[in-house]
Amino acid sequence: MVDRESASSSGTGPLTGFTGGLFKVATAPLQLPVAILTTTRQKNILYGVTFGTLKGMGMGVANVVGGTVQVVKNAIPANPMDLVTRKLAYLNGTVK
Repeated sequence: MVDRESASSSGTGPLTGFTGGLFKVATAPLQLPVAILTTTRQKNILYGVTFGTLKGMGMGVANVVGGTVQVVKNAIPANPMDLVTRKLAYLNGTVK
């Protein structure tokens, strides 16, 4: 049985947030070469390698931290006591 109040049709549910966080963590290492390339195209190769590396490392760390927080936040239910109440109702046989 699907709980219609917690189900989300707009793609903002816990599973979407969980997979989005995993995607951020998985793609974090790609921030370094992308930042180097974009800053190199903006100025020159020396500027791109030095400041692009710093920028890419910062963006990568931010994605790892932000993605990890997003995964943990979406793995924990919004109202854990509601789950306990539903489980007790099921075990007592009051749910049809």
